[in-house]
Amino acid sequence: MANDNAVIQYESGQTAYPFEITTTTDDMTFGASFKPWTGVSGFEPVIAPSGVVNGGVLSASTIDAVMVATALISNAGAVGADEKGQITVVGASVACARPSIDTHIIYSITVDSLGDLVAVAGTEGTGFSEDREVAGGAPLIAIDSVEIGQVRYATQSVGILTSNEIKQVPGSHRELSDFPVYSMNTATGEITFANALPLIHTGDITKQVYISGYTPIFVEVPKGSGWSPSELTHSVNSKQVYGGTIGSVASSIGQASFDAVLKDGTTDNIISAVDKLIWIKFKQDRNKVPYQLTQGKLAIARSYPADDDVNASFTVSSEAKTVDYSV
Repeated sequence: MANDNAVIQYESGQTAYPFEITTTTDDMTFGASFKPWTGVSGFEPVIAPSGVVNGGVLSASTIDAVMVATALISNAGAVGADEKGQITVVGASVACARPSIDTHIIYSITVDSLGDLVAVAGTEGTGFSEDREVAGGAPLIAIDSVEIGQVRYATQSVGILTSNEIKQVPGSHRELSDFPVYSMNTATGEITFANALPLIHTGDITKQVYISGYTPIFVEVPKGSGWSPSELTHSVNSKQVYGGTIGSVASSIGQASFDAVLKDGTTDNIISAVDKLIWIKFKQDRNKVPYQLTQGKLAIARSYPADDDVNASFTVSSEAKTVDYSV
């Protein structure tokens, strides 16, 4: 029996979403409020975890001060941030007073949301601690600030900074925009870092992760039929060894495909989507929620029979299998 209620849709346009602060429940996976993300050239998502992009090296300056080199900072919420969510901070000397009560103090050298260099003092102590907001530890910094590095004093004696008093280890004393590395899931609108982000900001939370991008605008494939999703196939390879056989399983992703009857095969709107990395949506019932999404490069094979119909067979070459959605 024919399924007259099924529908195949393709990505015909995009809706823009400006930078937003993503949310997380585990400090590793951060999701945007919009999904899926388009992959069409020129409309790809901009992932902008706050942090140093380059520059910002700390060095000795005048007495009890640190020189901060010019830095490119990722902070999409900062005043003057560009379309990549970045600002340039001009290098300058930043004063860091020695401890006056105890012997040890840590300063976090930061860039705030105004693009200013700010030295944030921790609590003085009799030794250093790697815990924040404790005596001898580094301070928690404002959520909209980026930590460039730290200055660590172990004496009240004034003087020029030594190399041992400057710390800039990524992940420990310095926030980098591209560290740790992350993977992207365009279907769910999420990125996942290789490790949980450190809780170094006010409220014991991570740095802010901004994302901007586009979602697809779907339109119906004219007179579509024959939808076949992209599925994983598995094969077994074996190798004879002394005393027996060892095997391994290999997986591969097949192409999704569908057919359509076109008007003339030249001016049909779907022709403009051919050879682009787009989303295809399939619903068994256009009036119900369950659907499938496949992102891949669209290809076409056309045939022109003697009658008036132009037949087209489409394939979708994807890097991931079709995703099923039930809610």
